[in-house]
Order: sequence, then C-alpha cells, then structure tokens
Amino acid sequence: MVARTVIYLYIMSILGLCWCIEQPSSSLLEKHTAFQWLCKQTKVYRVFVWIGSYGHDCPKPTFLYSNYQFFQKLYLPLPDREWTSSMVRRYVDGSGVQRICGDCDLKASQHYPVRFGCAVAECFLEHYELVKETAEKTQSILQASPPKKEAKDTC
Repeated sequence: MVARTVIYLYIMSILGLCWCIEQPSSSLLEKHTAFQWLCKQTKVYRVFVWIGSYGHDCPKPTFLYSNYQFFQKLYLPLPDREWTSSMVRRYVDGSGVQRICGDCDLKASQHYPVRFGCAVAECFLEHYELVKETAEKTQSILQASPPKKEAKDTC
C-alpha cells in the first residue's frame, strides 16, 4: 500500500499538485524504502500536530507529510486538560514485561474533529494561488517538452 501511495504522491509532485497525508506518530512510514525514495526525489515536509488541539477526545500525536511547507502552520500546542480517552491500555504481563494494547477507544480515534478538517481546508485555501501558480507553471513546462518517442523494434 505504501508503494502505491508513493507513486500517486510522486506523480502529483511532478504535476505541481499539492498533497498532504496524515500518519500517527508511531507510524513506520518514514522507514519504508518507497517513502524514503520519494523523499530523495522531491522535497517532503513533515509537521507534528496534536489532533487533541483541534477538539479530539485524546491527544493523538500525528505527523502530516506534504510537498508544501505551509501545512506547518497547523501545529498548535496541546491543551493542558484531562483527556477523556487514552486509546491504549498499558499493563505489565505475568512475565513482568510492560505491554501496550489498543483499548475500546482506539477505533473511534480514527475520526477527525471537524475543527481539524476546517483548519486543513483553510490552510490550503489560504495558499491556493501559490499551489495553482506552481501547478500551471509545472504543467506548461511538461507540455512544452513532450517525451521523446523511442524507436520501436521491428520484426
């Protein structure tokens, strides 16, 4: 799934389009060879956000990855308050090893607060002209220099 996503992101980057993906802070995405390849091919920005800062029941530390830097303005400090949901249960098993497992709130944590969705949309719309201008320039360059046709082997 990561490799397929990377292909889409790379094509979007080539076309000058804006993309932004979200991953939990515990994600192994950055360690995946396809994602590492993408980061070598094009600039990828990472911003840390607390989804809890946007009204979620739990803090939910999250990374956003994008080919545009302006999403960094989405970082907000985590409010100092009691959280109603933890998403995980920590315990020590019979062998004395500390364990973590998802609790009943984990599934619900997949839902984004409306405030977060609005903040992402506002951030994009605030920079829409930049994205549009970049995409138009990139696409005009691509159209001006069509790929060379290779000679076909004949039998």
